[in-house]
Amino acid sequence: MNIVVAVTGASGAIYAQRLLEALALMPEHRVHLLVSTYAKQVIAEEIGELRLSQDVVVHGDKSMNVPFASGSTRWDCMVIIPCTMGTVGRIAHGVSDSTITRTADVFLKERRKLVIVPRETPWNLIHARNVVTLLEAGADVIPAAPSFYNRPQTIMDVIDTVIARVLDHMGVEHNLSRRWMEGNPPRNHHPTATRREPAHPPQHTYPQHVAPAKGGADAGQGQRFGGYVSAGPTATQAAPAEDVDIDNRKAGQYSAMMQILHEDENPAPPPMAPPTADTLPPEPPFWEVSGDEGDDRRSRNHGE
Repeated sequence: MNIVVAVTGASGAIYAQRLLEALALMPEHRVHLLVSTYAKQVIAEEIGELRLSQDVVVHGDKSMNVPFASGSTRWDCMVIIPCTMGTVGRIAHGVSDSTITRTADVFLKERRKLVIVPRETPWNLIHARNVVTLLEAGADVIPAAPSFYNRPQTIMDVIDTVIARVLDHMGVEHNLSRRWMEGNPPRNHHPTATRREPAHPPQHTYPQHVAPAKGGADAGQGQRFGGYVSAGPTATQAAPAEDVDIDNRKAGQYSAMMQILHEDENPAPPPMAPPTADTLPPEPPFWEVSGDEGDDRRSRNHGE
């Protein structure tokens, strides 16, 4: 497969590095690399430099003397990773002012695979509309949003969840990460980590500030209550290990305590009856009332 990898000036150079490393393990693919001027600055700040295989061919971003800048040459796939929103906007509006944007334009018009990986967040309305334009033109847009159901243990494990999706859309076979409900568990995954419901699930929300568990398989992952982990401002559902017994007795005690706290020991008094003529206080004489109200009452009493 003939592949073009382009790197722009968005933060997230590690995504480009990891994609190039994955492709380097597959010598059957021919890889050409484009790096924008701003990307060089970001790469220097974030990872120092790109570590490249000797088979990767590197091009500048201001030359059209590259084989893939013309639709007459046959290339299979282009990936822009990470992709700035400025680059997204220029491609969406057909502005081919660099090698990267020209190549992307060629891949769209020739109906070839174009994968764009933006990292920018949040988006404004202009960003969203530009992305919609690219999707309508045939590009695949994969935001650099990692998944966590594989329980990643390192930053590279997190990065791989994004690169795996990119490789899938490129049509490249890989084994970077476990697919949902498939195959062997991922690296460093607890071999007995399965979901188990408590015998008597509590009916109340557990307290959010729970001290982390000390030692054992769950060290550093928070205290477990009823199949949930609470280690901060929110509680998230988790899969406790089989060898970890959930303390239902403590959970029941907490549930009972919450019921006591919510009991209505002091019922509210019944609603008051509406006032009647017998219960209303007498009106003061009109000479003691000031303003327009007094003038109106004087008029009524004098028949005016």
